Amino acid sequence: LIPRWISVWGLIGAIMYLASGLLVMFGLITSTISDVLQLPIFLQEMVMAVWLIGKGFNPSAIASGSIKQI
Repeated sequence: LIPRWISVWGLIGAIMYLASGLLVMFGLITSTISDVLQLPIFLQEMVMAVWLIGKGFNPSAIASGSIKQI
């Protein structure tokens, strides 16, 4: 559903996000540096949203009746 490069980008961004929070909590970096470290996950989330909106869904899966009616 999502390309591997977006997933890897998100994983790296999440690690940077966690690290920046811990570093700020222990007073090792300022919040400005933390904002820069959190930028990759922000951008990844925006790219992933555009990817999912652009890709859409598979209408033939709905038309074929593969969805169970309740």
